[in-house]
Amino acid sequence: MLLLDSEVACQLRVSLLDTERLARTPPVENTVPTDVVSLDDRMDQRITHILGKTVVPMFNALIATAGEHRSELVNVM
Repeated sequence: MLLLDSEVACQLRVSLLDTERLARTPPVENTVPTDVVSLDDRMDQRITHILGKTVVPMFNALIATAGEHRSELVNVM
């Protein structure tokens, strides 16, 4: 690096700096995950989960009380 003005010094400097830059850049691994679940499958799973936790219990409660309401209506008439 002490040679300042010669063409060889410039070439050597560029070569050394390029080598150092390449040595500092870590390699990147771009692996593709193999267990990718499609968006449609994830949406189906989420909808099924929500229906199972909210709508189904609500319908079960309505069905359970429907008989009570029917007998009350028959008694009123």
